[in-house]
Amino acid sequence: MSLLRFLGLEKPETATGETDTVRKIARELDAMDATQARYIAAFAYILSRTARADLHVTDEETAVMERIVREAAGLPEQQAVLVVQIAKTQNLL
Repeated sequence: MSLLRFLGLEKPETATGETDTVRKIARELDAMDATQARYIAAFAYILSRTARADLHVTDEETAVMERIVREAAGLPEQQAVLVVQIAKTQNLL
């Protein structure tokens, strides 16, 4: 994370990728059953509390989180990826 971003001084146009990610997540949650979407959002919220404890999530950590979410929650791979993406995005925002 850049110092400008940490201080909230980064130019808005650099956050476009994050906005697109949030829109993608919202579309995927909207397409789900409401109960399942709430479960995934809650799971992601809890995961987000620890995902960036060191302010950085590596690709290896992401893969491990996805595997753990699949195994612990019994979610299909696509939904496990969504949970981890929500958790990572939540910490960026």
